[in-house]
Amino acid sequence: MFNTTFYPPNPSHVDAGLTEPSKAFKSQVTKVIFAISLFFFVFLLMISLSVVLVGLCVYAGVAILLMARGALFLILGAAVICLGLFVLFFLLKFIFAKTKTHNPLRVQIYEEQHPQLFGFIRQLAADTNVPMPKKVFLVPDINAAVFYDSSFWSMFFPVRKNLEIGLGLVNVLNLSEFKMVVAHEFGHFSQRSMKLGSFTYSVNRVIYNMLYDNTGYNNMLNTVGSIHGLFAVMASVTVWIASGIQAVLRAMYGVINKPYYQLAQEMEFHADAVALSVAGSGPATSAMRRIEAVAYMMNYCTETMADWQDSKAGLTNMFAAQTGVNELWAKRNNIAIEHNYLKISDEMLSNTISSRLKYKDLWATHPPVEEREERYKLANVQVVEDTRSAWILFNNPQAVQEEITKHYTSVNFPNTELTEWRHADQLIAELSAHYEKFSLPNELNGFHDGRTFCNIEPGKESQTPLSFEAIYNDENKQKFKRYFQDIADLNTLHQIEAKQLDVKHFTFDGKRYKASQVKQVIEELEATVKATEDWTIEIDQAAYNFHQQLAKHSSDELANELATRYTEIVDRETNQKNYLQPAANMVYYIREIFGRQLSMEEFQEYITAIKEEDAKMKPALQSLLGEQLPGVCNNPVVIDNYNRYLTAEFTFISGEKVLTDELICMYNVCVQMNYYISRITDLKKKQYFETVVALL
Repeated sequence: MFNTTFYPPNPSHVDAGLTEPSKAFKSQVTKVIFAISLFFFVFLLMISLSVVLVGLCVYAGVAILLMARGALFLILGAAVICLGLFVLFFLLKFIFAKTKTHNPLRVQIYEEQHPQLFGFIRQLAADTNVPMPKKVFLVPDINAAVFYDSSFWSMFFPVRKNLEIGLGLVNVLNLSEFKMVVAHEFGHFSQRSMKLGSFTYSVNRVIYNMLYDNTGYNNMLNTVGSIHGLFAVMASVTVWIASGIQAVLRAMYGVINKPYYQLAQEMEFHADAVALSVAGSGPATSAMRRIEAVAYMMNYCTETMADWQDSKAGLTNMFAAQTGVNELWAKRNNIAIEHNYLKISDEMLSNTISSRLKYKDLWATHPPVEEREERYKLANVQVVEDTRSAWILFNNPQAVQEEITKHYTSVNFPNTELTEWRHADQLIAELSAHYEKFSLPNELNGFHDGRTFCNIEPGKESQTPLSFEAIYNDENKQKFKRYFQDIADLNTLHQIEAKQLDVKHFTFDGKRYKASQVKQVIEELEATVKATEDWTIEIDQAAYNFHQQLAKHSSDELANELATRYTEIVDRETNQKNYLQPAANMVYYIREIFGRQLSMEEFQEYITAIKEEDAKMKPALQSLLGEQLPGVCNNPVVIDNYNRYLTAEFTFISGEKVLTDELICMYNVCVQMNYYISRITDLKKKQYFETVVALL
């Protein structure tokens, strides 16, 4: 029996109109219904025409068979009949297709294993007025989802849904926040309009099936066409007719999906409203903020697990590692921890530089996070929050965490025979050591973090006073952040101008513009970016002059040494481009080789191009990295791969055999070494700034 003490209380007062569909919601529903109706009209018209074609083909084929005067007439009659039947089958083959949402990382769990969790889910399903999920699965992700296997018939017959719970999510949420996230997923299926989503999904599957899922159909045509030349002609005509059908379907795709994507955003708002009605505004806000904040940390854990495979080592508990990495990140960024969870406060967000550009992406299925949070605040659904960990719903949480971690390892690294299992403490210690090794001194207030060195002019005077307070203050730090955000906004505006984004209107600094007015805003922002760029050069010149002033108080020799170090770093960052471009070109060529069926002549052309780029990249790589790789990399496989590349003369082909191991070695060098080049540069920057800080 479910113990209700594991279920957070519902809000005591909820506005009756909170979960009522909005006018925008209803408007989009109408548009989607019209689009789907139009599709079915066009599709039924094509079916009708194909049935007429079948009738004509059968009639003509039978007539030919009846007057047959030899085997050739028999074959011709059969081919004509098959023409009509194959066209009709092309239009109807999707009926027999079934889409399974297969995820190998899913592990099904049962009520007898975790009775409190299932009791929680059952009560929440009742509160949101949806059926209990058919099955419950665990995955490692920071996510929750309701899913089902779909087919053509699921448009007309109800299908029971399954619940997928990400343990990365459970690991970062308290009980009330977890209730909010799962209730949001249930909220989708409390909507009548969700049926439209099912219809639209099924329609998309029909279109996809006929546009792309044709391997079996094409094989069947090829087999039949190989029987006789007349059947080959029939197959060619069928393909020509099918191409016309596909052209119609491509046009229908935009007609159907554009209004559906806009409805999907309204459905997200409505699912949020359903969840707010049972979980409250506070848990909704804190859950969304934390989920957005911690995604990178889980990625770090999984990337480290992949790196450890080269040492045949596995991680015992990825969720314990996730917790440790979150806490380390919070400590480094002065983020408070409340009730064992990161607290992403209003004050912290106020220091974040936001975009000046706002627009509605008509092809996005989810609304902006800021807009969702604003609606949470407006709803103002008060609730007594249960700050206990969501893990209390599971029996033996540590065993569950370790089981899912091992399952993740077996699925993602099936060919690695592990000889060592490492605890989360080792991963956290490695990350902490990485921070300690490469991070710039805290005294500089993050002023130089994530930036390249400016190519200053030695001896040039600056307008900024040469003092620590005038340079390394919060205002200047925020100004740099604004500069980089303005550059990002400028790139987005150029995408709108080039019609790479489907945007009709946008707002900039709170002012509304039509897409046709984007050039005006671009010109204004370009002027701002240029002015700020000039300021960045001035402030970096002042910082350099300040460093020189400090060093000269000690000795001219130290000032000269600092100047030499600075110039070396500038040169490294400039020369890194000599590695990046040929490396990017070779990655493209190697992907083409592995991704396409190439003739020997085409293959030789790619190999020639790779060798030309390699002649540019190898000297740059030796200059930038040389023999310093072991100082910034502890992965023996990466080091061996790099040394092999430097010392070997790759030919990539022996006789008619492609030497794939050489191509793979080259590819890995191209994609991996930029990271380590940057780490060496980071070390040189750290040494430079530690010298500066010691002089303060």
